[in-house]
Amino acid sequence: MTLYLFHGQEEFLIEKDIGKLKNKLLDKSFISMNYKTYSNPKFTDLIDILSTQPMMFGNSLIVINCENYFESKGGISLDDKQFSQLEKALANVPEQINIIFLYKIDRNANKKIDTRKKFYKIISAACEVREFKQLPTYDKTLPTIITKLGKENDVEITTDCAAKIIEMLGSNMRVIDNELKKLKLYIYPNSKPSVRDIEQICTSTQDIFKLVDYFVLGEKDVAVKELNMLTQTQHPLQILALLQGTISRFINLKLLSRDMNALEISKKVGMHEYRVKLELEKIRGYKYDDLLQLKKKLVETEYKMKSGQVYSDQLAVEQIILSRTE
Repeated sequence: MTLYLFHGQEEFLIEKDIGKLKNKLLDKSFISMNYKTYSNPKFTDLIDILSTQPMMFGNSLIVINCENYFESKGGISLDDKQFSQLEKALANVPEQINIIFLYKIDRNANKKIDTRKKFYKIISAACEVREFKQLPTYDKTLPTIITKLGKENDVEITTDCAAKIIEMLGSNMRVIDNELKKLKLYIYPNSKPSVRDIEQICTSTQDIFKLVDYFVLGEKDVAVKELNMLTQTQHPLQILALLQGTISRFINLKLLSRDMNALEISKKVGMHEYRVKLELEKIRGYKYDDLLQLKKKLVETEYKMKSGQVYSDQLAVEQIILSRTE
C-alpha cells in the first residue's frame, strides 16, 4: 500500500506520473478492474473508497480528485469527528490498494495548495507528496526536463534546441510534447533536430499545421477559428508564407506522382517515403490545376499585403480561406 498526494498546475506531468504508476503497479490484463477514478466524492463515499477491499487480481490503483476538499472557499468542510475518521481510514488502507489524492490547479490560477488546511495536513502526513508546479521559462531545470521528454519521444534535444523550444513554446509541457511528436515525424529518419528545424517545425502554442490541414481539407469554419488564434501570436504574413510553402510542396508532389511512386518521389525530393505517402493522401482529391490556382491566389494576396492594398492583413488571409473551393 502506498498513498500519494499529487498537486500543481502542470497537468501533463501529473498524467505522466499516474501512467507510470499504472504500468508499475497493475497487471495489464486487469487494468479495467483495478484502476478506478473518483471526482470529489462525498465524505462517506471517500471513507468507503479508502476501505475498499482488494480484488483477487493483484494491486489496485485509485485516483481521487479532491479539489473541493482542498479549496478554502466553497469547498467541503469536515468536523473533528470526520477528521478522526479520515486519519483512521488512511492508516488502515489495505496492503494491495494504492491511492492518489489529486488536486489539479488551473494554469491561469495564481494560487497554490493551502498547506494550512487540516485536510492537507492529515493527507500529506500519510502520503508521499509530489508537487507539479508550472515552471517559468527561466527555470534552470526546464531544459533538462525538455531533453528528457525528447528522449521519451525518440528525439535527441541539444541544449541549444531546448533553449529555442522554450523561446518559441514557453513552458507548457503538453504543448512541448505535442510539438516534439510532430518534430519526430518531420525529421524522420533522423532523430537529432537542428535549431533551424525547431524554428521551421515548432510553432507557438497554437498549432499552425492544424490551420494548413483544415485549409487543405476545405474545412473553412475551423480554419478561420485557427487563424484567429494564430494571429494573436504571429503576423498574417508568416502564416501566409507557410501556406504558400505548403501548397508549393503539394504542387511538386502532385506533378511527380504522375510518373513516380512514393519511394521514387522520396529519393527525388529528399523526403522520407512515409511522409510522402501522408502528403499524397492529403491532396488525393486535388487536381494539379486547382493547386496552381490556389498558389496564384496566395502570391497575389501576399503582394497586396506588402504593398498596402488591403484593409486588414488578417482579413486578406481569411478571405482566401473562405474562398477555397471544395
